[in-house]
Amino acid sequence: MATDQRPTIMVVDDDKDLLQAMSFLLKRFGFEVDARETPPNWIDLQNVYPSLIFMDVELIRFNGAHVCKSIKENLANWKLPVVLTSAHSQEVLEQEAHYCHADAILPKPFTTGAVKRLAEHFAGGFVRVNAC
Repeated sequence: MATDQRPTIMVVDDDKDLLQAMSFLLKRFGFEVDARETPPNWIDLQNVYPSLIFMDVELIRFNGAHVCKSIKENLANWKLPVVLTSAHSQEVLEQEAHYCHADAILPKPFTTGAVKRLAEHFAGGFVRVNAC
């Protein structure tokens, strides 16, 4: 791995507009982004090797909390941070995060600052000075 390689953040959300917006923000903050509408499989995770995953709870045909739980149980040695995102109430989102051992939550709608703080905290803080 090159020393100047930027951390990759994986964003999983079936809302194409939100996926595009989060990708844009994270790229502006200096991160590489792997954006997808469906959860990754194990091969995807190994190929991308993300530093952080933003995972929506309500995905078409998938439950993001169940995917998070599977990642946490099967990749325990990796310690891959997962941030659950959802329009659910804060209380419900906290319960889902507790169930699947997510590292943090990001309630929707969210602010640019909240995305930036979580990305910096979990993916190494590689942020450009001219980021919004």
